Amino acid sequence: MKHARSTRRHGPSLLLLLSLVGCSSGPAPNEVFATKEDLGKLELKFTNTNEASVLFSREFTDRLGRIEQRLAALEAVTKSHDIEIRRLNERLSQLPAAGPAPTPLSAGTEEALKTTDDQIQRLRDGFPPDEVARILAPIARYAAPKACAALKDALRDVEYMKRLEAVLSKFPPADLKIPLEEALRDPIARNPAARVVGTVGDRELSRILEPYTSDAEMDFCIQVGESLIRCRNQAGVPALLRALRADDKNTRLLAVAALRSVSKNETFGYDFSKPADANAAAIKAWEEWYEKNGATLFD
Repeated sequence: MKHARSTRRHGPSLLLLLSLVGCSSGPAPNEVFATKEDLGKLELKFTNTNEASVLFSREFTDRLGRIEQRLAALEAVTKSHDIEIRRLNERLSQLPAAGPAPTPLSAGTEEALKTTDDQIQRLRDGFPPDEVARILAPIARYAAPKACAALKDALRDVEYMKRLEAVLSKFPPADLKIPLEEALRDPIARNPAARVVGTVGDRELSRILEPYTSDAEMDFCIQVGESLIRCRNQAGVPALLRALRADDKNTRLLAVAALRSVSKNETFGYDFSKPADANAAAIKAWEEWYEKNGATLFD
């Protein structure tokens, strides 16, 4: 009786609880395996991500180190420049005061410079050099610097270069000296500048070539030697004698050809097709000839 009353009192709740307990079950096996597989994938992904982070951190550290090294080098260069600038400023402060401002160009000077520019352009366009020289020669003191400066730009156009050299060769030597000296210091313009000196043929002007008779560039040395000889300046002979020992056959040919013009076609048995050691006796004969006759070669 008591049991019956107890069941009636708790009946619905108890039955519901029992039904839930009796009907509940754990996860299915395939669900367990799926969960483990997902965990494995997550663990692998985490491991890979961690390794990538370590590699990235190392690469970042290396790059940062290289950047710091470059910054240190730049800082050192900057300090060096600062020191040099300071020294230059100290030197400048010790220089005497600058002179008066340059005098403005006169109307005549401006006209001469404009005329020079116009005539140089005519040369570029193929105008005959004789006519251009006739116009520029009277104002050569203004035209010569511009024409000599144009030698550098004319290198790519052989015909323009020839016309420009022809015009310069018509100018008075006194007006050519300083502009040609400047051109000889330019590695591009110096060969045509030396040719101009030879074409002018003025012995006094040719003295500006003498410092280059021992130039390391053999082709230029030959040009200097030829131009000096054309100006009846014996200083050109040693430059050509040096070229007799050149490695290049064409250089040796040009050297001996220029020397024959002052030796009455004597070659002393020199054969330009053979190297210097095979021409030792001939070269010695050339040197002895110059030692004997050089001082009076153009008297």
